[in-house]
Amino acid sequence: MIYFTQPGNMTDIWKMDLKLLTSLVVITCSSACMFPPSMWCSSDEIARQCQVLDQCEQYHNTPPAPIDVTFYFESLCPDCKRFISGQLWRAWNLVPSIMKLTLVPFGNARESKGIGKWKFTCQHGKEECVGNVIECSQHFKVDYDAITKCANSDMGNQLEHQMALKTMALNPPHKYVPWVTINGVHTEEMEKKVEDDLVKLLCDMYTGDKPPACSSYQSDNLLDNKYMKL
Repeated sequence: MIYFTQPGNMTDIWKMDLKLLTSLVVITCSSACMFPPSMWCSSDEIARQCQVLDQCEQYHNTPPAPIDVTFYFESLCPDCKRFISGQLWRAWNLVPSIMKLTLVPFGNARESKGIGKWKFTCQHGKEECVGNVIECSQHFKVDYDAITKCANSDMGNQLEHQMALKTMALNPPHKYVPWVTINGVHTEEMEKKVEDDLVKLLCDMYTGDKPPACSSYQSDNLLDNKYMKL
């Protein structure tokens, strides 16, 4: 799997949650709080009684995690190439802060156990099997030479095996490529929205402060809501 997200976002959130939980436990152990931890931040009154008002305000101000977008594809698939250079590239440039992108280059390939290595049979031939490992470097400016060296190594073979396992673990199983899951979920309706306008889908789904690129979609949503009430 190849992950892309804004540097530090997830790590900072995890550290903040851990720090918050630790401080809450320390403070409330010595207080007269009569509520379980799950309710400490449910209201200002309870937070004051449990002496965790500042910590709860910090918790509520923590931005939500980016939306998990997982893209299952194969390197020589024409529709996959179109999606990468179109919707995916546009979203990566306009709203990277609200998207955690995972690339899974395997698609409709098959694997079998060889002597010391896995053997792969790809829908579009041997070149696609190599491309499945190095495809990402062409679109996300990863060091191409380093990726090529890795692709021909034992590590590259094992990485592609992991792509196979992740693809075969899909539930429901993929029927075609490109195949996209959003927060681990795939439906035909969602796939259509992804391929029509991925940026709009991400802007509609994200519950935190939205990046500037979402402003035009927010205007459209307000108009839609207005006419729905008429």
